[in-house]
Amino acid sequence: MNLLIRMVDVTEGREAASRPFLGRVPHLTPGQEQLRARRERYGFTCLTVLEPYMEAFAPVMRAVRED
Repeated sequence: MNLLIRMVDVTEGREAASRPFLGRVPHLTPGQEQLRARRERYGFTCLTVLEPYMEAFAPVMRAVRED
């Protein structure tokens, strides 16, 4: 399964970073599961990140690969 990641904002403050998007994406909540948990729950084996966010997502990919 493939997960398309449309925007990346790597931050320690997940709640503050997600707040501006809560009205535009109804199912998004500040306490959402992390990427690893979603991978386990839904079985994503491929992650697609749009080009403007590839470099920002690189540290996340390294962390995910360490699992």
